[in-house]
Amino acid sequence: MLKGFPISASRIQSHLRLTHIIWRNFSQSSAQAANTKTASWIGRGTVRAKKDSGKFVPPKVTSTLRPERLQPSDYVNLSYKRSHFLSYKGQRPPSEVLYFKTNAQKHPFPKDTHGFFYHRPFPRDEQPLFAGGIRFRICPSDDPSTFKDGFDLLSEEGLPWQISHFELTLSNLWNPLKQSLTRYNAFTFPEIFDATKKVAETIRMTNSPTHDVVWAFGQPFAMMLGQETTNLYIVGFGGMMYRVTLFNNILETLPTRGWGNPGIQIMRREYAHVCFDKEGDDVLIRLLSVPPNHAKGRFVHNVGDSLPMKYKAKSRRWMGDIAKTMIKGFNYSVHSVPGNSIVGLL
Repeated sequence: MLKGFPISASRIQSHLRLTHIIWRNFSQSSAQAANTKTASWIGRGTVRAKKDSGKFVPPKVTSTLRPERLQPSDYVNLSYKRSHFLSYKGQRPPSEVLYFKTNAQKHPFPKDTHGFFYHRPFPRDEQPLFAGGIRFRICPSDDPSTFKDGFDLLSEEGLPWQISHFELTLSNLWNPLKQSLTRYNAFTFPEIFDATKKVAETIRMTNSPTHDVVWAFGQPFAMMLGQETTNLYIVGFGGMMYRVTLFNNILETLPTRGWGNPGIQIMRREYAHVCFDKEGDDVLIRLLSVPPNHAKGRFVHNVGDSLPMKYKAKSRRWMGDIAKTMIKGFNYSVHSVPGNSIVGLL
């Protein structure tokens, strides 16, 4: 035994030899991996074609976002995918597209999500430039002529899923796609991005909004069941943007019988759809739809009913009054019929 050491010198030498052997084997395996075509990593937006095949396939290129110019090669299948890499005109790097995300969890696209990405602008005399975005049209086949017979993918909230103009304009994650859109659509997207940026600057918004943006009477937006309030942004006269918090009193529930808790039992996130309406000098909240499993006898108010807008002023009452005045000054309206499909309204 060496003085001051709890183990013998022979055991120390054995440990040193073992360390040398492990390091030598690691160095040899690293050198072999570097000299082969098989890499142990996958670059962003690159998909391995076959497990351990050593071959890599770049993401599928989307040739156009205009419905009238779609090709069969633009047809993609997103079913059950947690993400998809969109490469418009071969942009690099491609942009990661998600269905939706809660915290760090990416939720997969629903089954039978196959079709075409497309850009949905709106006629300028009907809706503002900042409205719209890139959507996904579910179609039965890769024949572009089936586009008109398809329907838009819906979000978790039951509204059309889209990469909004606000996201494209304000989020750095979409910069490669934004640059590619600007390059190949010089007469369309620069004007859209400029108009969207001007609206966001009215409240110094630097990131894409996390709540619905409402700009018209009759425009559906979502209210989550079981929640007391709903946050949203409104865009009124002059393109001024404002954030308001509404009370969800239109979704008041009837008490249950017996010993159960009052109201309805929410097992997962579910949403109703409402819109702003106007009657005389009053701004109303009109109930457009509720989830089918809550449609009968669960709510105090029925689909089609309306209540005066009730807002939550976080500091002073005049803040809510400003929002009410801005809503009265909406320059646009959308014809929505309570109880009917809202897919084509947005």
